[in-house]
Amino acid sequence: YLVINIKAAWKRLEKYYNTLDDSPAYYNATILYPYYKSYCDNAWRDKPI
Repeated sequence: YLVINIKAAWKRLEKYYNTLDDSPAYYNATILYPYYKSYCDNAWRDKPI
């Protein structure tokens, strides 16, 4: 049961991550929400722009 939920969550995260590449507006809307801004800052700290 736990594995199924983890796989479902991972699939959803991949969808959102891929959507960020598709639209700068989606990225900007995500960044304006404080929780996601700190998440993206931490997750992408080591990746060049």
